[in-house]
Order: sequence, then structure tokens, then C-alpha cells
Amino acid sequence: MRNITASALLLAVAFFTTSANALDSSNTPVVVTPLVSKTTTASGQPITLPQKNVEVQVSSYQIAPGATLPVHKHPFPRYA
Repeated sequence: MRNITASALLLAVAFFTTSANALDSSNTPVVVTPLVSKTTTASGQPITLPQKNVEVQVSSYQIAPGATLPVHKHPFPRYA
């Protein structure tokens, strides 16, 4: 009986701790960290596409639980 009570108590604490963290709005909801921004290839040649002044950007996103993001759009050409 003692093990069941201790287990129930630990489960309740874990549940309320996670719920409190999910509702915590003091943190920045979305943190974007640019990782790389390049205008040349790995060999140093300029990236050439049908447009001029091309730049490749790579970013890391850290999204807080419950945060909402704007609608995802690509207002520019995409190349893979």
C-alpha cells in the first residue's frame, strides 16, 4: 500500500510539473538561431540561379510548448 501511495504522489507531481511548464509564458515562445548564411558554394563559387544576389540561410528553431506560429509561406522561389 505504501508503494502505491508513493507512486501516485510521484505521478501527480510529475503531471503538475509538466503542466506548469507547458503553461509558463515567461519564456520566449520561439527562438530562431541562424546557423549558416552563404552566397557561395563549398568550393567558393557564387550560387547562381535565375536571379541575382542569392543567399542560402539555415536556421534552428526552438519552439516552446503551446506556442503558435504564423502560416508557413514561401514568397520566393524554392530550390532543392
